Amino acid sequence: EHTWGKLIICEVLRRAGISVGSTTIGKIISELRAKGKITSGHAGKWAKSRRRFTGWATRQYRRPQVSAPGYVQMDHMKVLVDSKAFIVFAARDVFSNQACVMSASDATAATACRFLDKVLTDFAFPLENIQVDGGSEFRGVFEQRCRRDGLALSVIPPRSPRHNSKIENLMGTLRREVFNFRNDIDISV
Repeated sequence: EHTWGKLIICEVLRRAGISVGSTTIGKIISELRAKGKITSGHAGKWAKSRRRFTGWATRQYRRPQVSAPGYVQMDHMKVLVDSKAFIVFAARDVFSNQACVMSASDATAATACRFLDKVLTDFAFPLENIQVDGGSEFRGVFEQRCRRDGLALSVIPPRSPRHNSKIENLMGTLRREVFNFRNDIDISV
């Protein structure tokens, strides 16, 4: 009825004086889903994601096992220079760790498409899959572009940076080793 997860249910029951572990509640929820008593359409992290992709992108629940180049993670971050904001797009191959970075004035799907053009020309291997975090800059025109080029597009659940560990590591390195040495750049945004 409330589309609560196991941790919230566990806390509500604890406050009501019932001591049940979250693992037990998770098992009960799984059994109810298997029996069709509740639907999974309203449960989990995906329920919090309001904007939807149009159909080409697939949801990715686990980190993939990659054995060859071609699986690329993409993300962006906002940086201030002299009180003016700009966006840094970055892509990193999971297998080879090859990276590509581009700055832009805004984070739109059209800008993400321009960045994809740069990635396609800079990387020494063909792309097979692009993994994104579900931001609006990777929807719409970007998703249509991936469909047109035959590139698989995987979307990780909201608030799961561990699934995007390679690109998050690159973003942290850029913050520490590039932007921290410039006095005119504010990386606190």
